[in-house]
Amino acid sequence: MKAITFTDFYRAMDYDAIGLSSRETAFGLEMWRTVAESGAPILAANVFLPNTGKRPFFSRLFGGKPKDRPIFRQCVIREDHGQKLAVIGFLSPSAWAAMKDTSVAYIYKSPFEMDRLIQQSAKTCDHLTVVGEFNQQEADSLARTFPVIDMIVSSALRSDQPSTVGRTVLVGTIARGNNANFIDLLPMSSDTAASFADVRQMLDGSIPEDTTIVNLLAGAKKREAGVLQNR
Repeated sequence: MKAITFTDFYRAMDYDAIGLSSRETAFGLEMWRTVAESGAPILAANVFLPNTGKRPFFSRLFGGKPKDRPIFRQCVIREDHGQKLAVIGFLSPSAWAAMKDTSVAYIYKSPFEMDRLIQQSAKTCDHLTVVGEFNQQEADSLARTFPVIDMIVSSALRSDQPSTVGRTVLVGTIARGNNANFIDLLPMSSDTAASFADVRQMLDGSIPEDTTIVNLLAGAKKREAGVLQNR
């Protein structure tokens, strides 16, 4: 039932990319695999299932190793105003540690081991964003290790305190009070590091519903309540 509720909500919100934090991984990854299979663009580039199948003939002949299979999408690429925007999602160490379901032998790789994916995405796109539940130290270290990253969006950083490390912008999504934060990329100023606008949308039900976000969230809550009542 949880998977159905989340799937309906994500479909209504029409997200381009969805990252997983420790709050989500506490449910276990199997539920999120079900949500992803329903079409939700969940990103977790550094979690794999071991490939236990036979290697192709030439792979065996030349000593190649079977590749582990990512269980979620690793990257999403969108084009806007002629700019290619890539988003890579990672499970942070804290999100991985919060996972209670150990029934499946997942393989976890540190985001710092994903050099090839990061470099290739940066090479083929105009703007590279990395999302994940990174604390300040982890976000700083990622930015210094991979200066090709244009923006790191973290659910563990304060939304009212954006910062930069080199040319990389660090933006948080933890909001204070009854609000949510959205990041609008500004392609026309993509030559600058801080090419974003932090837009705050109030979610207080007493204010005028001048956007669809309040209606969508309210609808999701009603659907979830209906599911629980009908169980």
